[in-house]
Amino acid sequence: MPVKPFQRESHEEYEEPEFSPDLKAWFNSLESDLSFLMKFTGICPANCSRKTLEKTGNKTIQNYRLSGNCHSLPFDLEFQLLEMQSEEGISAAVTDLSIITESDENCDISKIMSRAEEEGNLLLFFRAFSNFAQWCKHRKCTFLHFKVVC
Repeated sequence: MPVKPFQRESHEEYEEPEFSPDLKAWFNSLESDLSFLMKFTGICPANCSRKTLEKTGNKTIQNYRLSGNCHSLPFDLEFQLLEMQSEEGISAAVTDLSIITESDENCDISKIMSRAEEEGNLLLFFRAFSNFAQWCKHRKCTFLHFKVVC
């Protein structure tokens, strides 16, 4: 028996899902916050994926992949997040952090990237890479200025 392609009988049958006003407001607030953070830090995430590797009663291990740009310098991150639940609350730790940057000036920042990887310190990576990318942008503008003037 041949399979018929799905076709709607009429446009009236399909209705867009309705979201509560609170959910719409929350989503708009998140978009606004993300836009502010991207302008403030220069970090623009492009892709993010999460995969749960292990989940037991009080322990969860998830693998994250994040890629994007920071002031036009690309980066890729991969790490595991270990979450432990106890009576005191939930604790989380970053493990197996791997950082890939595609910058010509990579040698200037490789030591601090290695340190961030060893310590599993995402904050160190984002702070250092943001500052580094911003200064690379300033350096390029300065060189262009002198190239035009001379």
